[in-house]
Amino acid sequence: MRSSTAGLNRIPYSFGNPSGNRYGTSSPRALRGTFISPAKKPLVMHEYGPGIVGEVRFARLEGGYYVQLYDREGNPVGKTGLWRTEAKAREAARKLAEKLARK
Repeated sequence: MRSSTAGLNRIPYSFGNPSGNRYGTSSPRALRGTFISPAKKPLVMHEYGPGIVGEVRFARLEGGYYVQLYDREGNPVGKTGLWRTEAKAREAARKLAEKLARK
């Protein structure tokens, strides 16, 4: 005699899975071949000196951070060198803005 649960092992993979694939949508196998771009940070201006603002940028090819400095009207007045960390780039920008403010 057959049991009443004999057919339950034949439930298709898409049962309860709206995407219909075997692995589900959150599985790395399901996402293979797709590229999810990281969210970009909005460029935020910080004040580094009296009348001098700047924004931290990441140079992908060089693999480091730098800060572009502007005056209040938006004209570029300076740029720091390339730094490995964002904190060091900000510190260099503060020092550069200090020098520019003395002039």
